[in-house]
Amino acid sequence: MPLGPPPAPGRPGLPAATQAVLGDKGAHLRPGGLRAEEYQFTDSGIFLITPDRHYNLLVAEHGFPPEQHRLRIPIDLGHPGQVVQHQRPLVLANTDESPDFRQILKTARMGSAVFGPLFWRGQMLGQIITAAQARYTYSATDLDILMGFVHVAATVYIAHGGQSGSAPSCDRA
Repeated sequence: MPLGPPPAPGRPGLPAATQAVLGDKGAHLRPGGLRAEEYQFTDSGIFLITPDRHYNLLVAEHGFPPEQHRLRIPIDLGHPGQVVQHQRPLVLANTDESPDFRQILKTARMGSAVFGPLFWRGQMLGQIITAAQARYTYSATDLDILMGFVHVAATVYIAHGGQSGSAPSCDRA
């Protein structure tokens, strides 16, 4: 199975790989999958918790517009904030059924999403989020697979100098 287009230069391939592997590729074809004005696409990002623990900082992405690279969202915003608060993975099969869903992607509201928290030695470092515009793209099975990606990402982050959960500074570009 091809993994799709290569990631943008300088960006890790993990977000692109989650898009290629996860999700029901036919979700957009079923009734209710998309609204009339929508089309199926996916995005994925790795968010690390900033050292001051005030933000989730987007450090690697695939499918986000360039101006959202290094996006900072408050640590308690929406479902990413719930994942930080409860320190548990989350799947939203249909975001329309979640009245507290908050749009993060600048270009569109996503219809389905999975959130996988990254841990090292009991401390949450951040999370990987993969989303699709079509509702019911992701399920509990996709969340299980995402958690495999998450464990690899946490290990690689630590192996490449991440220390005790310290994320890049918000001031670095």
